[in-house]
Amino acid sequence: MRWEKLFAEIEAHAGDLARVERDAEIQDRTEGEWAATSWRDRLAPGPISLRVAGLGRLDGNLTRITGAWLLLQTDHYEVIVNPAWVTAVSPSATGAKQLSVLEQRMTWVHAIRMLQREGSRIHVVRVDGSSVNGTVRLAGKDFVEIQTDQRTAEMVPYAMLAAISCRDVP
Repeated sequence: MRWEKLFAEIEAHAGDLARVERDAEIQDRTEGEWAATSWRDRLAPGPISLRVAGLGRLDGNLTRITGAWLLLQTDHYEVIVNPAWVTAVSPSATGAKQLSVLEQRMTWVHAIRMLQREGSRIHVVRVDGSSVNGTVRLAGKDFVEIQTDQRTAEMVPYAMLAAISCRDVP
């Protein structure tokens, strides 16, 4: 009887140790997965609030996610947002959407050329908060040239774009 009780205690202790090790392994793997996850990997189409450098808070419906930009539909306008200048996202977990190969490869050039073909009047907000209104004159590899309302041309590097809208962003 004594031996059976001793072996039962040893087995129970071994089971407890196995559960502790298993839980630690799960925790390590979970933390490793999160460490490899980008905030953009957690985005999915739907309602969202973005804080953007140079612009402030934008509330709307996230309608497109690409490798280079996000498209947000608000009550009054559509805005193309540079994710490099997003400073906060709410809700923090909007879902998860795997980008297609096409979406991964879409660049600023694609978005700018579409605006150029449409002849859209755009409002460009730079990361420093300054802005320019006009139409797209050229869509370069790393810049957009805007024909301003004052009939001058202004080049803006894509890296300095906070957002572009087809109407003035409030």
